[in-house]
Amino acid sequence: MPDMSSYAFRRRPPATRHHRPYIRPLAPVGFRLFAIAGMEYYYHRGMYYKKLPNGYAVTKPPLGAVIAHLPPGYVAFRAEDFEYYYYGNVYYNKAPSGYIVVESPAGVDPSEYKSASPVAEQVKVTAPTLNARSGPGVNHPVIVQLSQGTTMELHGADPGWLFVKLPSGEFGWVMKKFTTSEPEPAAG
Repeated sequence: MPDMSSYAFRRRPPATRHHRPYIRPLAPVGFRLFAIAGMEYYYHRGMYYKKLPNGYAVTKPPLGAVIAHLPPGYVAFRAEDFEYYYYGNVYYNKAPSGYIVVESPAGVDPSEYKSASPVAEQVKVTAPTLNARSGPGVNHPVIVQLSQGTTMELHGADPGWLFVKLPSGEFGWVMKKFTTSEPEPAAG
């Protein structure tokens, strides 16, 4: 296992996406508060938040943060002789008290491991527009809006929600009631 003591002090490269942060007026019910390097973070169902003057903004988790359980829909894989867990663009290693946020393994293409879970079937969007979210619940930010007829690979489920591979290659959650099962494409 790599030495985790230095993870809290490493800086992550700046995010490549430029979008307005998702801000909630209140912290999510059932959150877990923790502090790393003097900064407070709030964690709830796979999402990390920082307190701002006008609410709570979704943020990248700090390296070294430990959560007790991984949210549904995570993907496990091996790299550099270690077991990694991936969910919501965050990598974790197993730690004595749960799962610790770590840097992505060197030379790893995340799309290679995101689809490591078996594809049981495909689903098609039945609503005119369907929000794909970062977690299973309407309290999670919208990643993208999908048009009616969009087909996606199914990789997991939570009550009322499906964990799918989006057309962009990213993963997200959609409401099950706005989809229908599609036959798996024939191998060609």
